[in-house]
Amino acid sequence: MLFLKCMEATQEINPTLIQPYQENEFVADGGKSFVTEINQDLEKFDLRFSSSRDECTGETLWAIINTKQDAATMLATEYNATEIQYFKLVVEQIMLAHNEAYSIPATAALREVSQLQGKGMTKAEAEHVLSSFVAKGWIMKSKRGRYSLAPRALLELQTYLRDTYPDEFAECTTCLEPVTKGVACRTNNCAARLHFHCYAVVVRAARERGVQCPTCGSSWKDDNVRKIGEDAVKGDQMHRRVTRGEEEEEPEEEDFEAELEEAQNAGSEDDMDIDVDQSTQRSSTKGKKGKGRVSATQQSEAGPSQPAKRGSRRK
Repeated sequence: MLFLKCMEATQEINPTLIQPYQENEFVADGGKSFVTEINQDLEKFDLRFSSSRDECTGETLWAIINTKQDAATMLATEYNATEIQYFKLVVEQIMLAHNEAYSIPATAALREVSQLQGKGMTKAEAEHVLSSFVAKGWIMKSKRGRYSLAPRALLELQTYLRDTYPDEFAECTTCLEPVTKGVACRTNNCAARLHFHCYAVVVRAARERGVQCPTCGSSWKDDNVRKIGEDAVKGDQMHRRVTRGEEEEEPEEEDFEAELEEAQNAGSEDDMDIDVDQSTQRSSTKGKKGKGRVSATQQSEAGPSQPAKRGSRRK
């Protein structure tokens, strides 16, 4: 639509100007020839005209992206060095989130200010910067108050994310675009990951023969898949900071209480019942504090344990 409007405006300014594409040519092949030709010129400047689909809505988004720059260079015109460092810390926690949740609570995002080197920033300043990240489309904040990567980040920082987090970076099995919200096959060691809208296409195409995993062929009858993204997080699951190649860091008791309160508040806003025994959880946290490990009993109460090291999520 934007391309067609530009053509119309150009024609009004100079009717004699020869245009390489006419409206019927652009519509006929969906603009593929136009994109291919323009990218041949953009490649000289390490740029690419690229598209991606919004994971939540399925809407197609277009942008001119830099194929060489990393996250720091991408954000350099909008943020200072400390703010960029903070952005990268938040992105790291999002990418390393347990159980392929690809999201973190606000308390975890604010806790990252303690990892900043140099000047640093206050938590109040961090809240302001986080709001700016959301407003400018780099990250998104859900109704539950959790931060995840926005479509802009997945599109413009795709190369950075793939190179920096090769073990955590997941591609949709059907459309081959980055996926941080969708479904995954339950079969052990199966790498199938699909966006919700791609999964819906697979289900519709299967019809009476039954839905099967496009990778391993296992039955997906009765939605026999597990969620990835925020839906993979239980209401009372607390976030533990993870560093690449290292074990989980036990959260401080006050951090757990803040996350618990945050989850309860979000649940009441969405009419969700989060049945958590706070006194039991606090006493359990006190018992763990300083030991660095969780007992088997505590793991069974909190849900299945997750691997602590980077790269162990998928094989």
